[in-house]
Amino acid sequence: MFQDPGFCPYTGLRPFTEDESIYFKGRDEHIDQATKQLERNKFIIVTGASGDGKSSLVYAGIIPNAKAGFLRANYSNWTVADFRPERSPMRNLSHALAQALGINESTAFTELGYGFSALVDMYKASPLYFDPLAEATEAGDASRVRARQSSNLIILADQ
Repeated sequence: MFQDPGFCPYTGLRPFTEDESIYFKGRDEHIDQATKQLERNKFIIVTGASGDGKSSLVYAGIIPNAKAGFLRANYSNWTVADFRPERSPMRNLSHALAQALGINESTAFTELGYGFSALVDMYKASPLYFDPLAEATEAGDASRVRARQSSNLIILADQ
């Protein structure tokens, strides 16, 4: 099964990553339920005791499911802005959004000061967003390229 006899598919106490999703087994029902709820509500909270596998469920289950097309959305691409709130939740969220959206971190921090509805404005102003109605007047090929490059955004706050 594994070519390298020294390879171990178990991560120990650290969570599985998106790259290790092929080894993440036994949580298919939870992944499907969470994916359906996320598709329906556009928001999900995964709770549980420490060590229950919440991060693994998201990183190695839900995100790969979305990227594989099992989470229906406007675009087929997905961008993940993940952060740990820690002592500076707004600063850490700003940093994650700036990296994901390709914007300046201080701009993201300032915009978030206006309220969380600014998230929508930042996303719509980023290269990830494509509005087919507004782009209808643009040249055909350029519009198709922008549509293919557009991406949905997942914001993940991980304990």
